[in-house]
Amino acid sequence: IGFMFWEHNIFRAIENGFTIIKCAQDGITGAVDPYGRALAAVPTSDNEVHLMEVPVQNGVFTLFRVCGWVFGWICVFLSPVVLVLFVWEKIRQKKRTSSPSQEAAAPYFRPMS
Repeated sequence: IGFMFWEHNIFRAIENGFTIIKCAQDGITGAVDPYGRALAAVPTSDNEVHLMEVPVQNGVFTLFRVCGWVFGWICVFLSPVVLVLFVWEKIRQKKRTSSPSQEAAAPYFRPMS
């Protein structure tokens, strides 16, 4: 399971634009830079000590750092609206096709001239 957490940390580093250092008791201990490159990665088990050099660097601009979860919340709030509009349009189309049109009634009601 520690290997899956390592992959998640790579995405967190890219999203937030900074270096992440992760220490694991059972999994992978390592560091990831803001671009997703592994600076150091060592599989670990109990009672191991690892020394690694990680350069100090400024964070990188990412849209996620500015907007955060705004896009996700917009999708959450707009999904019910889109669903209601979709259902409403389907009901409207069904009513339109199920009612007799004037063209079908035209041969029976001819104007007198």
